[in-house]
Amino acid sequence: MTTSQQLAEDLAAAEDELATRDDDLVAEAAPPATPIGRSWQFDFAQGRFVRSAAGAVGETRGLDSLRGWILKALHTPRGASPALPVDFGVPHGGLNSLLGGPAAALDTATVAEAISEALIVHPRIAAVRDISIDVNDVDEVGYISLTVQLDSDEELLIEESINA
Repeated sequence: MTTSQQLAEDLAAAEDELATRDDDLVAEAAPPATPIGRSWQFDFAQGRFVRSAAGAVGETRGLDSLRGWILKALHTPRGASPALPVDFGVPHGGLNSLLGGPAAALDTATVAEAISEALIVHPRIAAVRDISIDVNDVDEVGYISLTVQLDSDEELLIEESINA
């Protein structure tokens, strides 16, 4: 065997080894998604847990649990409880504080940024977009609509009213 044939074979073997390593890296690059889990069902409009006819607190699972986490984050001012992580909730005193002035003085960009900042801390939330904010001065209620994009490319539409 000539030297050039040996070099060609060595090169081919090295390329095969690199291709195998690249395949291994691709397979290792995508860790499994964090499970969403389960939670208790809470009615934020009523301010209480949802109970079955037998009196048991209702459970949520999967995306319904994430929806509950999102609503809880939107209704909680950041730093409101030492039992919660320091980055949980809406900064700047919470949505009630941000929405609590006349509609004409509402800084929707600041509110939208605060909402995004509150939600993006969840490991399954990749993006928050299409945030719409409307405040009714007569009944002092803020209406919020937004789309949450998950790391799996699923989307959740969230529509919620917040007492301003």
